[in-house]
Amino acid sequence: NPAIYTREYQANNGIIEFDIRAVNEQELEKIVCRLQKIME
Repeated sequence: NPAIYTREYQANNGIIEFDIRAVNEQELEKIVCRLQKIME
């Protein structure tokens, strides 16, 4: 249940960036895993 923050200032160009400064390594692994599942 990590907090996920995005930077959407490039969204109109098809780019959404994730701000990972607020997560630790374990949370980052969970986020990456979940995004990979979503994109399959």
